[in-house]
Amino acid sequence: MVQLALLIPRPFDRRIVAQGGVFTYHHDLREPLKCEAVQDEARGAAPENVNLVRIRVVAKSKPYLQRQLSDLGISRKTLFPDLEGLSDFVNWKTRRAIGKDNESDKVV
Repeated sequence: MVQLALLIPRPFDRRIVAQGGVFTYHHDLREPLKCEAVQDEARGAAPENVNLVRIRVVAKSKPYLQRQLSDLGISRKTLFPDLEGLSDFVNWKTRRAIGKDNESDKVV
C-alpha cells in the first residue's frame, strides 16, 4: 500500500503561491506510484491508463507558443513572481517590441 501525504503550504513564498505549489511526502520510495484513471478532458492526449504525457515542442515554435501563453496571462512574470521573473518578462516584451523576434514571430 502506497502512503502519500499532501501538504498545501502557507503562502510564505510568492512563487509557490503563483505556481499552486504542493509538497508531497512518499513513505516508501521503493514502492512505485500507481497510475490513476485519465480525466475525461485529457483522454484525447493520453493513451489508455496513462495520466502523464510528454509533449515535445519544436524549437522554432517556442516564440509562437510563448506569445499565445502570454496572451492567456501565463508568462515568466506570473510563474516566477519575483524580480528575476519580472525582469525576464520585461526583456522578452522589449525584444519583441524592437523586432528582435520578428523572424520567429512568423511561425504558426
